[in-house]
Amino acid sequence: MQMFIVISAIISLVAAEPAQAQKDLPCDITCTTYLKYAFQHGLAEDDVSGWCTSGLDFCYSGNCMTDCEFNLHEGRHWNNVDCRQVCRGAMGGRQLEEQKVEVEAPAPAQKDLPCDMTCPAYLKYAFQHGLAEDDVSRWCTSELDFCYSGNCMADCKFNLIEGRHWNNVDCSAVCHGAMGGRQLEEQKVEVEAPAPAQDDLPCSLTCTTYLKYAFQHGLAEYDVSKWCTSGLDFCYSGNCMADCKFNLHESRHWNNVDCSAVCHNAMGATLLI
Repeated sequence: MQMFIVISAIISLVAAEPAQAQKDLPCDITCTTYLKYAFQHGLAEDDVSGWCTSGLDFCYSGNCMTDCEFNLHEGRHWNNVDCRQVCRGAMGGRQLEEQKVEVEAPAPAQKDLPCDMTCPAYLKYAFQHGLAEDDVSRWCTSELDFCYSGNCMADCKFNLIEGRHWNNVDCSAVCHGAMGGRQLEEQKVEVEAPAPAQDDLPCSLTCTTYLKYAFQHGLAEYDVSKWCTSGLDFCYSGNCMADCKFNLHESRHWNNVDCSAVCHNAMGATLLI
């Protein structure tokens, strides 16, 4: 019941205030998240989140505010799109200059997100803010495979601190939630319930995040996060709750999977009524 009350309150505020960017995540995540949010909530007529890192390349072009205002406001008349949210942390933009005062320490990991999201986000942040000389975010899930190797802390310290002398990189943030790591053992006391959905993020992110979480924490036997936006298409089918219960509870007997978290902000879902 409490979940329904909270979500109802969120819905009443959504139209009035765009989703706030997460202060400790890099532009390529916050920009993409915000533009998907803008599309889903009618602030933009099309999903142009691809422009964050390609096309107009908002995050890395060095001209984000100008390009955003010219293309989204003047060109498409999407006047309710907040270019400050689009350009938060963008390279060479005014937002980056404003953030230099705020960002005095490495970004903390989000406690309710899985390693394969927090690790790349942190290592991209570390590269953009000069803590690391190269972007090695791919090492989170390939090559050194920080998240799944079972040796994250040792590999991080050996390769990043001792090997490359990136002494300001925080291996505890890199390895947050990594499988087999000390960080995961410490979190077992904290994580007694499924990760809550982020209220201001769209279903395509929260659903994917939750189902990856469910797999990593044994609530689901395998990773079906792709079903959020393809296959069963939980987020956009309009039948999320029914499809979730039938396919995950009744068919697979994954009774600990929380369909209210899977369907948070899903289009046409009973949660939005």
